[in-house]
Amino acid sequence: MLTIAKLRHQSVAIYVDTARRAAQADDLPDTDVDLAAAVGTSMPIWIAAGVGRDSALELTGIEAGGGRADLGAIARWLDDGLAPSGASGRAMGRGNAVHGFDLTFAAPKSVSLMRSRGELTTAASIADSHAHAIGEAMEYLAVHAGYIRVHNPRTGHRDLVRLPAIVAPAFQHETSRAGDPHLNTHVLVPNRQVRADGRLVTLDSVSLYHEARAAGIIYQVTLRRELTRSIGVEWSHVDPRTGMAEVAGAHREDLAVWSTRGKQLREWAAERWVAGSVPSAKQLATAQKATRTGESEGLTFAQLRALWATDARLFRVDSAAHLGARAARLRLRIDYAAVATQAIADVAAASFTRADMIEAIGARMPIDAADGPPPRQVLESLVDALTRPIGSERAAHQREGSTRYRLVHSSPLRLALLS
Repeated sequence: MLTIAKLRHQSVAIYVDTARRAAQADDLPDTDVDLAAAVGTSMPIWIAAGVGRDSALELTGIEAGGGRADLGAIARWLDDGLAPSGASGRAMGRGNAVHGFDLTFAAPKSVSLMRSRGELTTAASIADSHAHAIGEAMEYLAVHAGYIRVHNPRTGHRDLVRLPAIVAPAFQHETSRAGDPHLNTHVLVPNRQVRADGRLVTLDSVSLYHEARAAGIIYQVTLRRELTRSIGVEWSHVDPRTGMAEVAGAHREDLAVWSTRGKQLREWAAERWVAGSVPSAKQLATAQKATRTGESEGLTFAQLRALWATDARLFRVDSAAHLGARAARLRLRIDYAAVATQAIADVAAASFTRADMIEAIGARMPIDAADGPPPRQVLESLVDALTRPIGSERAAHQREGSTRYRLVHSSPLRLALLS
C-alpha cells in the first residue's frame, strides 16, 4: 500500500540518522555477492520519474541514473530547499511549513516474511520486484501529479504546468517499529522540485494527494505481477478496498503473530480515544509517532535476518492452497474490459475522477504473468477507452486539481485489443 504524510522542517532527520546507523553497522564482506544482491544498501538512493528524468537529474546536480544519495544533500534539500546542484527557489519556512512529502510504499506482510525468512535468491527477487513496482507508481505520479501552479495574468487563474520529472531520495527499510519483518520504502519528495530552467518551484500538493491512492494500487498490482513472473508466487483474493493481497496459502494466524506493531498501535489508541471501536487513520498516525522507538531500524538486513531466524514464530504457506491458486490462475481467461466495466459498476457514481477509476479497476485486476503490457499501461488504456472527460479538462484542473469523467460506450474493437 501507499501512505502519504507531510514533512516539516527537520522531519528528515530520523531517516538520515537511521541510515547512518545502519551504514556504520554494515559489516557485509565485499565478496559476499549473493547477500549483497539480496540486501541492497543501507544508504538511500536517488530516484527520478517522468519523461524529463535525465534533464531533471542533471539540473539538480545528481549523476545520471540516480544512484546512492548523500545524506547531507538530502537534509539540505528537504530542510533548506537547496538542491545538490545549489539550485534554490522560494525560501523554505519553519514551523508548519511543508518541506516535502513522505510516500511510504509497503509490501504485504506475507511478502515481507518471505523476504526475511526465505532463501537469499528469493530475498533478492522480492527486493527487485518491490523497487520496480515503486518505479511504476512514481512514473504514474510524475504524469498525473507532477505539477506546479502558475498564475495566469490574463485569466486570473492558477494554471497547472507539468514538471519535467519528480526527483526524490528513497530509503528502504526492512522492519516495523516493533522489529517485525516489514519491507517498506520511504520516498521523500521535496516540496521544491526543479523545472526546465533549473529553478526550484513548489509542487502542487492537491494533485499529489488526489493521485496517491491510485499510485498505491499500481504499486500493489505491479508487485504481484513481478513476483508471479520472477519466482512463481501465487495470490489470495485481492481486497477491493485496499488493492492488497497476501501470498496464497499463507496462514492467517502466522501473519497475525508477526504483526505486533499494528496491535500495539490499536491498543495505544483504544486506551486514549476509541475503546471498542476502530481507530481512524489520523489516530493511528498519532499513535505511531507517540510510540516510535526505531531500535531495530539501525540494524542491517543481514543482522535482522539472523535475529528473525532464531524467532520461535512461524511463517507457513500451505502448498496445496498455493498450487490450487496457480491452477485457477492458469485456467482464467482475463477479459480486462469486463473487469473494468464491473469496477465502474461497483463505483456506482454518475461521474468520477480518473484516479477513482485507476483505483477501482486496479484493485480488481487478476494476475497475468504472461508477457504483455505492464499493469500501469493496461490501466491507463482501459480508463482512456471507457471514459471521457466532462467539459474542459484544462478548466477542471484549474478549479479542482482533478477532472471529472463519465462512462462512454467505447469501440468493441478497441476494447478487444486490451483483452
